[in-house]
Amino acid sequence: DFRYLAKSSFWSSVGKIGVAGIAFLLSILYARYLSKELYGDYRYIMSFLGIFALFSLSDLGSIITRAVARGHEGTAARSIRLMFLSSIGISLASIGASGWFFLHGNRVFGLAFLCATVFMPFVEGLGGWRPYLDGKQDFRKKAIQNITSQIVDALMVTAAILFIAAGHLSLASGLALFVAVTL
Repeated sequence: DFRYLAKSSFWSSVGKIGVAGIAFLLSILYARYLSKELYGDYRYIMSFLGIFALFSLSDLGSIITRAVARGHEGTAARSIRLMFLSSIGISLASIGASGWFFLHGNRVFGLAFLCATVFMPFVEGLGGWRPYLDGKQDFRKKAIQNITSQIVDALMVTAAILFIAAGHLSLASGLALFVAVTL
């Protein structure tokens, strides 16, 4: 039992430290290359998307973990599918927000919410692998996949920030790209 506890704690810690390190490096990029206005707009949109997450079944992760731990992988597969379908509620709310902002002449936010509409089901709905690996108690694989996905995300965010900082994108396009790659 102690060996299992030490091994699982080690990999969980490695995953959390790796993700925290990547987040720290990204925060330096945000501070260095993004204007206060752009970062504030980004946080505003991400806050709304967090509120819109109420329209999805976000607690399915614990059901997936429990089902896999009990050997009911079929239940986990159905729950992951349901998680994907329920995330469409976030997209519907994003479409509404996008329409509202376009209607009121705010093209920047309208475009950003429109990008979120397209990408949100894939981000939220396809995140079922984390609770699946928790249920399998494969903490090593989860840590490696978490760090790998964070590195890929960080590279996309870095590219978006550099495009914005270099002036290759308009504010609307830059914010939309930034929202899309950070979901």
